[in-house]
Amino acid sequence: MIMGLTTVFEYFPMLEIWSKWIIGHGVLRSKLKKFLLKGRSSYILQDCNAKNKFFAYLDSLNIQNGDILILHSSMDEMANIGVDAIGLIRYFLEKLGEEGTLVVPTFPLYPKDWSQPLVFDKQRTVCWTGLLPNMFLRYPGVVRSEFPYNTLSAVGKHAQEMMKDNLVDKMAYGPHSAWTYCITHHAKVLLLGTPAFHTTTIAHIPEDMMGDKWPIRNFHVKQDFILRNSEGDKEFTAFLRNETWGKYIKSHQRTRMLRQHGLLYESHCLDVYVGFIEDAKKVVDFLTKRALDGKTMYYVPRKYRKKI
Repeated sequence: MIMGLTTVFEYFPMLEIWSKWIIGHGVLRSKLKKFLLKGRSSYILQDCNAKNKFFAYLDSLNIQNGDILILHSSMDEMANIGVDAIGLIRYFLEKLGEEGTLVVPTFPLYPKDWSQPLVFDKQRTVCWTGLLPNMFLRYPGVVRSEFPYNTLSAVGKHAQEMMKDNLVDKMAYGPHSAWTYCITHHAKVLLLGTPAFHTTTIAHIPEDMMGDKWPIRNFHVKQDFILRNSEGDKEFTAFLRNETWGKYIKSHQRTRMLRQHGLLYESHCLDVYVGFIEDAKKVVDFLTKRALDGKTMYYVPRKYRKKI
């Protein structure tokens, strides 16, 4: 039933938007993800070779030595087949080699009240993006961005370089962001256990990179932060997407379009969801071109539409 619902949302995006307004954006995403994955791996525990089969499947993906790989993950399903977070991290580091870089979204966990400046300490602030990202933060050699929103962490050849100028920009996906560094270096994106309609963060890069050419008015809001480290506190102001727009995004339709244009590959291995993007830059270029024509992955009320 839930698979049928996701298909309906892919072809009738207004139903997705209405659902978000009725039951809430975050609630809808979490419920869809929960039901999509519920009970899928119950039999796998009986298969002692499941873990080996899973890693053999990952070996079949076009992930090469020297790649930059952005890894989104949810360990719930993988735990059912004996895959643990540290083992997964080590697997990818070995696969990427000394010339490669593993990048993990480590989005900071903040209080619900954003009316006051939010405190971000890249060494201490935990993330809400799951078990693997929090363990990754403690992994030897990992570098975390100083940018306090939708923060990336990385280990490998490009880790220091991608993080060094992140505070030059006031937007999460600006020209000096770690996200844009990954895009310009043709990073690959792997989603394990977390569906593309729920987690395709690179799709938001055009929102910041396009500047005044982004065709939606009143899209960004000001947010104050306090950046904390051993040397003291520093004030920082960022401009982020107004979270209200999260209720207007047509995420299922976006997933279908990326799939149809050969930009996103989706499958299941032992009932673990796998989404794979071989070139993140192609996705961003595709979405940017559409946005330049006034076509975004948002439903935009008329009063917020720009004439570009």
